[in-house]
Amino acid sequence: MKFVLLALLFSLNLHLVRSLVECDASGCELKNYLRGPWPDRRPCKITKAFFPTNEAELLDAVAYAVKSKQKIKVVSREAHTMTKFACPNSGSDTGGVVISTASFNSNSSVVVDKSSMTVSTPPGIMLGELIDLLAMQGVTLHQTIAWDGVSPAGMVSAGAHGSSLWGRGGGTYEYLVSMRIVVPASKNEGFAKVVTVAEGSDLDLFHAARISLGVLGAISHLTFSVQPMTKRSVTLSVADDASLEDDFLRLAREHEFGEVLWYSSQKKYVWRTDDRAPLSVPGNGALIRVPFLPVQAAAARSSRLSQEAAETIGNSTFFCSAAKNTVNTITSTGGGFVNDEQQQRFSGFPVVGYFHKFQARGGCQYTYSNSTNLALPESERLVCGWDFRAHGQFWFHVSVSISISDVGNFIRDVKQLRDLSPERLCLLDTSIALQIRYLKASQAYLGPKTDAAQIEFITFRDRRPGEPQTYEDVAEEIEQLLLFKYNGKPHFGKNRPHAFQDIGRKTKNLSKFLSARRKLDPQGWFSSDWSDAVLGIRGSPVTAKDGCALEGLCVCSEARHCAPDKGYFCKPGLVYHEARVCSNRS
Repeated sequence: MKFVLLALLFSLNLHLVRSLVECDASGCELKNYLRGPWPDRRPCKITKAFFPTNEAELLDAVAYAVKSKQKIKVVSREAHTMTKFACPNSGSDTGGVVISTASFNSNSSVVVDKSSMTVSTPPGIMLGELIDLLAMQGVTLHQTIAWDGVSPAGMVSAGAHGSSLWGRGGGTYEYLVSMRIVVPASKNEGFAKVVTVAEGSDLDLFHAARISLGVLGAISHLTFSVQPMTKRSVTLSVADDASLEDDFLRLAREHEFGEVLWYSSQKKYVWRTDDRAPLSVPGNGALIRVPFLPVQAAAARSSRLSQEAAETIGNSTFFCSAAKNTVNTITSTGGGFVNDEQQQRFSGFPVVGYFHKFQARGGCQYTYSNSTNLALPESERLVCGWDFRAHGQFWFHVSVSISISDVGNFIRDVKQLRDLSPERLCLLDTSIALQIRYLKASQAYLGPKTDAAQIEFITFRDRRPGEPQTYEDVAEEIEQLLLFKYNGKPHFGKNRPHAFQDIGRKTKNLSKFLSARRKLDPQGWFSSDWSDAVLGIRGSPVTAKDGCALEGLCVCSEARHCAPDKGYFCKPGLVYHEARVCSNRS
């Protein structure tokens, strides 16, 4: 193995991802994509980082780690899970190796085969770049996530998704055809080897690898099915939510890529009618995903400070006004949709454009490798709006899939909670509201067992550890409705740590996944304390200590898990009485 060459590769490419993997003479530290604290508030210190550019170099990196008896995690250029799957250790030590695919991203390695309607791609290319390359060949991916800053390998490993109940559904992993994975090997095999898993061969390995959490090995190559380029036609409509529990499924069955934004505090929902259109239909529209665009650091800070000021005094009027304004203007402003991408102009629905123009968009991630931008004074630099160092947004983030058959009852529960005090839900409605997207039942072992709705919300979280938010109890009760009353499966790339309890009951077949893990990585070099806890191997994703419920490390069972010194005690939920939430209500 060329370990000397590998060390040189490490030093030469360090600058490419300095924003997320920072190294000095004492070792390295991995940052998450928020550039802020990990959920447990512990840093991710590592022994060494590698930046391979091809499969041979990736093979060498894995071999080095296995020979050195170091835990291994693979990360992409800009987007790691906000959970700690990307860290090779628990945070209480500094062991382990991180392999970044930031430089394993050659455009020339993207190969479209129109006879089989597939694309082969390296693992580290940015999703937005891949989408644009495919469009030049007249094809598109079937499904993507919203942000273009992820890599294809990371996208499928975390079980990321779009939205659809048609065909194979909204899961990006449903359209995988094959993967090449570098896995640990014996000394005689050079400590690392490449295995291929494919749809038509060993189905146990393939169904395990489709959503792998990075614990099976390092993906070196992916092949997806693609489809001929077409167009899409999108309309946003606002409706009263009186019949949402009946409407949500009918709308999903009638429209291929539909989704719902439910502004529960306003008793309204926004329905996205989103369907294919022939290439002959006029239109050069697109979706401009504003939250993912670059923003000046000073503006990111100002926006966050306004929220902090309102939240500190419990100013529900501030948040209710913002939610009302969004609902009242979304159809007149376009909600990010434009009829003319060149002029960034919205003139009315429907918006018609090429298929890929409605997939992953954004671009803020490129500001961190732009030398001109980095040379600006700190307050003038462009950043992503969630940049913690710029005092950007910081979230209590929940994303959980529940069975389609349970969604109606969940909506009724939230309505009942809303009707007790509508203003207490306004804070949830100032970001993505309650977003409902759709997934089909999957054969992937860590995928959903049934057709499901992925329900997601983002709300305010204090930057300081152990600090409650004014409407903490509402967010926690809705989170626990999803996780416990409706046995929801948490998105592996999002959510607070306690959400990952009892994953075995919520996925397709955890035991078969663990069997595949033992076959590909019997010593667990690609696993960590955190992944072992989530997968039920040993340990627990729950940590009980003072303030743990506010940090998402536990569900409270006693006052000290909240903030009794600030008037927040552990109390039953208002609607879901089995819930235990941190509340300041009398």
